[in-house]
Amino acid sequence: MRERGRTPGSKWLDRSLGLATEEEQQALRLGPDDEVVRFHRLRLVDDQPMGLEMASIPRRYLENPFVVEDSLYQVMSEKGLRPVKALQRLRAISIDEARAHHLGIPVNSAVLYIERLGLLADDTPVEFTRSWFPGDAYDFVAEIRNPDVLPVER
Repeated sequence: MRERGRTPGSKWLDRSLGLATEEEQQALRLGPDDEVVRFHRLRLVDDQPMGLEMASIPRRYLENPFVVEDSLYQVMSEKGLRPVKALQRLRAISIDEARAHHLGIPVNSAVLYIERLGLLADDTPVEFTRSWFPGDAYDFVAEIRNPDVLPVER
């Protein structure tokens, strides 16, 4: 964003600790009595809503949600827990009323919904993040190569 002359920012909506939901249990391989630390924030560009994020981290890795002041990944790096790879699922959905309110868009607007599962080197899930982005806020470009014709650079 800064390269485009824009100012990124974020606003905390909630930082909390609680029992893992069924969705979090499944993604993070947790049991019904396991707790997660949740980070819910509004991503901003030039003080305007650009995305909504909800990250969940198993409590065994991070006990106190308030140790994260700015960057979750910085805190995870300091603890040796930064994901080394991630599985990400992207799809278009209609947004509900509560999330539409935070993003300042009409209810049922099309948004890009992304689920990301961050994994440690041994494939242990350490982060489960759900993100909602207004449909007109992002443009993705993917380069596809045929390795038989154009070798993948490493």
